Amino acid sequence: MSDESLLRVDDLTVEFRTDQGSVRAVDGVSFDVARGETVCLVGESGSGKTVVGESITRLLREPPGEIRGGAVHLDGQDLLSLSEAQLGAVRGDRIAHVFQNPQDSLNPVYTVGWQLIEAVQLHADVSKREARARAIDLLDRVGIPDPASRVDDYPHELSGGMKQRVAIAMALAGDPDLLIADEPTTALDVTIQSRVLGLLEEIQSEFETGILLVTHDLGVVADVADRVVVLYRGRVMERGDVYAIFDRPAHPYTRSLLDSIPGRGASRASAATATDSALEPANAGANGSTLTDSNSAERSAGCCFRDRCPYAVEACRRGDHPPLYGVSGSEDAATPAETATAGDDADREHAVSCVHFAPEGDPTVVYGTAVDSDATADGRSSRDGSEPQ
Repeated sequence: MSDESLLRVDDLTVEFRTDQGSVRAVDGVSFDVARGETVCLVGESGSGKTVVGESITRLLREPPGEIRGGAVHLDGQDLLSLSEAQLGAVRGDRIAHVFQNPQDSLNPVYTVGWQLIEAVQLHADVSKREARARAIDLLDRVGIPDPASRVDDYPHELSGGMKQRVAIAMALAGDPDLLIADEPTTALDVTIQSRVLGLLEEIQSEFETGILLVTHDLGVVADVADRVVVLYRGRVMERGDVYAIFDRPAHPYTRSLLDSIPGRGASRASAATATDSALEPANAGANGSTLTDSNSAERSAGCCFRDRCPYAVEACRRGDHPPLYGVSGSEDAATPAETATAGDDADREHAVSCVHFAPEGDPTVVYGTAVDSDATADGRSSRDGSEPQ
């Protein structure tokens, strides 16, 4: 990871206790976020995206959740080693969250102004009058019309898009360095979604805020991401620059996610088969058997995607889950990304967890052909209104 990272997550592992035993929801996830950069965590439901986001500031309920390993650094400070009191000074101040449903972030019995004033006073020693002025300014900044009047409205008096903007305003109350946004545009119509994303970009541009965006919407990813981290069953399957991920995806799972976008052309003759196989229910194996056991703390051998991958070979079923291999061009053999030192930018480049990219593997089995689609990230095609929906 880069030494200039604002946020650095190393080998994060999270488990949940259940009646059936421990379930590993996040398994060795590593990535970083630089100042002014947007990194998107992508994957289907149950891939561990939200758990990663909530683990950064230890919002997980413990028990049943438990962070079993790894490190999370913010400007070099290990957040996992902080006491609850010390972490309280980080939450909302240096790291703020915007959650999926604004209804869950806003208290229905208090006005939005009261809630914003409380948030402002938590992070600054100001009078109530000054906090109210700051609350009105925040509402104006996020595009709430007539903020001086709407500050006294209750949440139920606002539309879904306006409530999401209020939630963003609350997150901005502490002028955070990092914003973790978990599906912030879910349930919003396309017009409001575009405005919310534009707002996040404006905030980032003005304050050089780092953004970790959790989403399953690849149209949103194409629009705003600088880099992408693809998760499957709590593991990083691929990570890299948004252009590389969209134009030349290396992992079969990533390719299948992209092929599933309506209107996106299949990249090869077998793409339809690959998509159907990769996006079947997560607890169903190739023969219809359940794969629940592969979510337990004691994982079965091999790649966790092997039973749903159309390119699986015998090597995919042996040993540990494949490490991340650096992708060095379209056809050259890759080298393990873990060999890069902490300050080496190579670790921020395109990397994939797949045996076909091992030194003894053949990357051309799954890689080497650009995705045949007009809706790639090249030139951020979504910015001209053609993003995949």
